[in-house]
Amino acid sequence: MNEEVISAAQFIEIVKTGSLLGTSYVSGAGDRKSVTIENCRVQGEVILDSHERVCNDMRISHVIFERAVRLKNHHVRWFGFLHCQFHALVIEENFLPRSVGGNRIGILRLERYTGAGDSLLGYAADRIIVVRTTVNDAVASGLRPGHVLEFEDCEFQNVTVRRDSEDRHRLFEKLRISNCRAPNRLIISGWRVEWMQVSELYLQQEMRIEFCHVAHLHLENVEAPEARIDFAHVSFIKAHSNAANENSVIRGKTSVRLEESHVRELTWSFCDWSKTRMFIGSIVVSKVWLQGSSTPRRIVPIGNQWKEVVDLFGLLEANARAQGHTADAITNKANALRAYRTYLSRQRRDRMDRITLWLSEVISDYGANWVQALCILFITGLAWFVLLLLSVGDDRFVWLNVDSSTPDVLLSYAGYFFEFLSPLHPAGFLKLELTGWSKIIDMIARVWLGFVIYQVVRSTRKFV
Repeated sequence: MNEEVISAAQFIEIVKTGSLLGTSYVSGAGDRKSVTIENCRVQGEVILDSHERVCNDMRISHVIFERAVRLKNHHVRWFGFLHCQFHALVIEENFLPRSVGGNRIGILRLERYTGAGDSLLGYAADRIIVVRTTVNDAVASGLRPGHVLEFEDCEFQNVTVRRDSEDRHRLFEKLRISNCRAPNRLIISGWRVEWMQVSELYLQQEMRIEFCHVAHLHLENVEAPEARIDFAHVSFIKAHSNAANENSVIRGKTSVRLEESHVRELTWSFCDWSKTRMFIGSIVVSKVWLQGSSTPRRIVPIGNQWKEVVDLFGLLEANARAQGHTADAITNKANALRAYRTYLSRQRRDRMDRITLWLSEVISDYGANWVQALCILFITGLAWFVLLLLSVGDDRFVWLNVDSSTPDVLLSYAGYFFEFLSPLHPAGFLKLELTGWSKIIDMIARVWLGFVIYQVVRSTRKFV
């Protein structure tokens, strides 16, 4: 056949009768009869689910299947596919052809697969979808995806889903686990992938994501009330493909998303998440633990779930304080209070608490930034000092008048200013009698400066 175009029905007719429109494809004699179909293009979906065939040796060579080919019966063991192109190849249970080689597969779909894991080594495909299958280490190690690997409605039996070492440095497009169960340990290891998504997973012991480079890491609807999710040596890279960025719910080059999940413990081991935003929504986490890892600096709620942000930062603060990391503990507490102020604002309640939190944030970032507090001290102190000079009516200082005595006058008033910054400065530090208004201004300034100085001292605890 020379580049013939046939339909799926005509392809099945050749399989059953060995002929098509008067042309015979049967060769050989006796028990050595065979059917060879080659150099053609098949249009339509081909379903091999019947025992009817003209012989027990079906040779398919250099055939392009434009639609899906489904292997649904044991009789496919008499088929051999060599140098064919499959848009999609669907394998059910352990129904595998006798021989394969040199084929190009766009999509490989395994449904209820029960065959041997090493049998899959010859089925490399751009995209592999495993459906309703009990996945063990043998099956997982036999998969050879080119860009996308997906598991749907599967059960993982103490499995390590590991990237093939030969192409570990090549950027993978997507790894997705959806609506699955893991009664034992599940490990995802060695992947360099733009989008890793775990959704609707029931976890009983532990899921560990280790030695991975990801752009978008999304965990959604993970039920693990008695289990732990461990991130070990996970780092972030930028997504380059349009598919990864467009399919991601979170816009941006990198993101972490935790949503609608119940997890007993989250752990980070030797991960750097300081430059990646974390998005959370409706999550319940009982405990967090960090070892050799940076704390997620920015956590953003999905929707209006600011209370979850407060709770997660609170857990991170407790963990840092338990390990003696005072600086991280103060930073996490500041982030928690910032999120709590936003939460109160969205709830439109506790106005005085919101004002107090806002003042603490503006002055010293909730005790986490002593430089900011020191700047506020000098700026507001200078404003109060100028207001005091205007109210007291000091004729020794003429505004906007510059002459030869100006440097000496400025030096004297600089001394007055630094003396004024102390809330315990004497009443006559200006060597002038204070009037009624100036006494009121001086009293208010003492209270304010004392409050700001307290914030300066409090914020130095981060490194002292």
